[in-house]
Amino acid sequence: MRAVRIITWNVLHRVHAVNWSEAPVAAFPDELVRMEGIARRVGAWLAGEADVVCLQEVSGDQLALLRSSARGDVRVFEHLYPRLPRIRGEGGPVLTDATEHLVTLAATPEARELMGHTFASDPGKGFLVVTLGDEVRIVNAHVSFGANRAAKQLARVVESAVAPAIVVGDFNASVEAVQADLGPTFRLSDLRGQPVTRIPTGDRPGRIIDHVAVAGGTIAQATVLDAELLSDHAPVAATVRLD
Repeated sequence: MRAVRIITWNVLHRVHAVNWSEAPVAAFPDELVRMEGIARRVGAWLAGEADVVCLQEVSGDQLALLRSSARGDVRVFEHLYPRLPRIRGEGGPVLTDATEHLVTLAATPEARELMGHTFASDPGKGFLVVTLGDEVRIVNAHVSFGANRAAKQLARVVESAVAPAIVVGDFNASVEAVQADLGPTFRLSDLRGQPVTRIPTGDRPGRIIDHVAVAGGTIAQATVLDAELLSDHAPVAATVRLD
């Protein structure tokens, strides 16, 4: 039985943060400082705590920093969305490269990218599939809120997650809803009693909407980590045992 240590984190694209007045904008008025903090945490995880780190809402600037700071044995994979996030209303650019990506980093030399996909129903959501050798598929997903999730998006994710597979990401839905949409083949992380993964802001309540799912294995443990004000989402770390 093989164990994979994986962390998923929506790191909050700066344009979305500004448009929605998210707390990290005030906590980190200098975006470079925030991005460097994110890159340091990811690097530390891959140096000993995780085999794979999956990130959502990664800006082009953040991706460049992740690439430049990654150790030589870390593979960096990305999927670029066709939608370019833009500041609403008045306001100058907050990034040099405002493109948005899904990013998967693997401290596994044999890792390779299998496919990236943007959902037809949302040009800013999709998934990225990476294999650890020829055995395990890692699916990094960012799914829309609402009806598109089950009807048009998670069905596509299920097609890509040929067992043994680990599916992680921001699902914008509760564990019960995601379990129902993925079906009985998948086992999901149980984060009951832990802090919320979507941190409350303004009139939006906190929720647990970031999950880890496995087909062909079990989740030995899953833990919500402290976001340290770097994002509006908290990271989720899990150890997955594959059959």
